Amino acid sequence: MNYDNPVLLDRLASEYVLGTLRGRARKRFDKLLMELPKARMLVWQWERRINAMALKLKPVRPRARVWRQIEKWINADKPATKWYSFELKIWRSVAAMVALAAIGVVSFFGLPTYKAEFEAEYITIFQNESSQPIWVVNADIDTAQISVQAVATQDITPEQALELWMLEPEKDPVSLGLLPTAGDAKLTLNQQQQAVFQRSQSLAVSLEPAGGSPTGLPTGPVLYVADVVAL
Repeated sequence: MNYDNPVLLDRLASEYVLGTLRGRARKRFDKLLMELPKARMLVWQWERRINAMALKLKPVRPRARVWRQIEKWINADKPATKWYSFELKIWRSVAAMVALAAIGVVSFFGLPTYKAEFEAEYITIFQNESSQPIWVVNADIDTAQISVQAVATQDITPEQALELWMLEPEKDPVSLGLLPTAGDAKLTLNQQQQAVFQRSQSLAVSLEPAGGSPTGLPTGPVLYVADVVAL
């Protein structure tokens, strides 16, 4: 693997901090951290970025089924002996879940998206060109609610609006409503939107006239696209 590629190295560092880099790949990166100062610096930068974002998220009590899934994973890997290995697996599983819940398993840089049947909560984080967060979008399919937090203020004119879209392969985008330029907002999903959201892999933001798109499809430029990540 070409670790001289800055894009690849940055992506590996982000996945390492998130906990989505696992198995042999994680072991190789552990070794790389001891040998390559640049890798250590990127990990440190990602930790600072994610920690700052986590402070903006409201604490959420995990659903009972999340803990049941953790126990399922633990029991599936539980060895007959070597209690220390068993404890290590517990902490790794818990740490991974906490990381995903804290930052939404960050949806940038093409990180893998995984949607299991038991999952009903999703997060998307839109970023600018400097990798700074703009909006944090949390969706709860069970309650049909979407919570949007504008992390950075958006400067648009009164004649403009920012509209949020669900993207589904080979189908037209479906609107979720208008995004706040500052502060928080709540959006409610109808049954059709709930179904589409669970199939969507990405969300997008387009610049529209005030009040939103008059056609039901994006009419202005698409400013941002980010992956949907399941919690």
